[in-house]
Amino acid sequence: MNRLPRHYVIILVVFWGLWVAMVLALHYVFRLENQGSIDATSSILGLFLSLGALLRQRDGTEEPVTGPLGRLVVTDGPARRRQFDLRQKQTIGRNCGDLLIPEDKMISSQHARIERIDGHWYITDLGSYNYTLIDGRKLEPKIPSQVRYGSDIRMGMSHFRLESYD
Repeated sequence: MNRLPRHYVIILVVFWGLWVAMVLALHYVFRLENQGSIDATSSILGLFLSLGALLRQRDGTEEPVTGPLGRLVVTDGPARRRQFDLRQKQTIGRNCGDLLIPEDKMISSQHARIERIDGHWYITDLGSYNYTLIDGRKLEPKIPSQVRYGSDIRMGMSHFRLESYD
């Protein structure tokens, strides 16, 4: 009886392990969706975007940055003139999250998430009651939308502008 070379067996075991991990992760995501906790489509998209960013960091094509990557400036509303230095991924909210805006009662406790992926900024509305707008366009809940520097971002009664950190 012919036996497979050892390196073939190792490759098969690794791929089998990855397959099992992927099936378990998808099962978990869809179970959460059925409970109403999350939207599976946006979660899977976010998983692949995050995985891609992680792989690029690992192969050296994207340098991890430790300082601020951008700035979110409140241009109008109750918190006018406040500025927030942005890191890789932060949550915006009234009383929970990384960027707190307690002055605006129309912003949900966890309103939106802003993150940098592949050198581009994305905002995801986290299912807020009063929605999120980018340049007047309403965002679909839990689906990342790209935002550019200088764009008008509206959450609650507040208007924000995304600026580069120079």
